Amino acid sequence: MSTIAALNEIVRSLLASQPLGILATQAHENPYCNLVAFTPSDDLKALLIATPRFTAKYNNMIEHPGVSLLVDNRCGASPDFTGGIAINCIGRATAVAEEAFENARQRHFERHAALRAHLDTPDCALVRIDIERYVIARGVRRNEVLIMS
Repeated sequence: MSTIAALNEIVRSLLASQPLGILATQAHENPYCNLVAFTPSDDLKALLIATPRFTAKYNNMIEHPGVSLLVDNRCGASPDFTGGIAINCIGRATAVAEEAFENARQRHFERHAALRAHLDTPDCALVRIDIERYVIARGVRRNEVLIMS
């Protein structure tokens, strides 16, 4: 298996197994982080999140679309510094267009059924993060980059 295929499989496996990540947006002069539910696209080139339009998170993404979503495989117990994996999903955020909204909402609901009430509110926005690159950290010393093109 090629290095790119192996990295692709690491990303695919981790994103499939983890429903939540930490979204970092830019708020004026400082970063701003939120815990978010996400849905990856089949080709791994995009992630989908839902948020009310009146939140700082949404406004930050509209004003400064460069974002990062950190996803890792911690289990809440003692950290595994050798076998742990964290992936920084770096990309550009854009609001999902009206014509694509219902399909995107359904896809996100299929992965996060508990968010139905949230997804059905009139002020719910769906945001697509087009991934530029994944930075994969395995253990404390091994970082690799998978560029999405």
